[in-house]
Amino acid sequence: MKESFGTYIRSHRLVAKLSLRKVANRLNITHVYLGEVERGIKPPFNKKYWTNLINVIPDIEIDVLERLSASEKPVLINVSRAPRVVQRLACALARWIDEHSILDESEDKDLLRLMEELTNKLNNGAAPLLPVTTKENAWTSSPSTLSRGTIRP
Repeated sequence: MKESFGTYIRSHRLVAKLSLRKVANRLNITHVYLGEVERGIKPPFNKKYWTNLINVIPDIEIDVLERLSASEKPVLINVSRAPRVVQRLACALARWIDEHSILDESEDKDLLRLMEELTNKLNNGAAPLLPVTTKENAWTSSPSTLSRGTIRP
């Protein structure tokens, strides 16, 4: 199972033998909210809590919090004005990325380069039709947008 922001916090909290209530009190948030973040019901909480979190739970690392938080932020790309072929390509690419969510750095760079080349070709060298972004997020698709979440037909 892929580690998330919440599971990272939970695993470290449990190793430290800290209760949900104790950590929540130290962060000045409710234990209900912290539990929802840990279970992935709520998105990662604001960075203003991270310093206290690091002080409360041993071995929590800021760079890991940054990476996991960034990977859970939705990405929305509007392709509704793009030609139909680009919409179909964007949906196919989003599905492929969702199914192959683990790309190494060289695969990521290759994919980004191909996307830049393809969007330039489809747009006759003008500005890309699709913004190119990193693979920090698994994408899903609908006919006019790409977003992180469940794939819709």
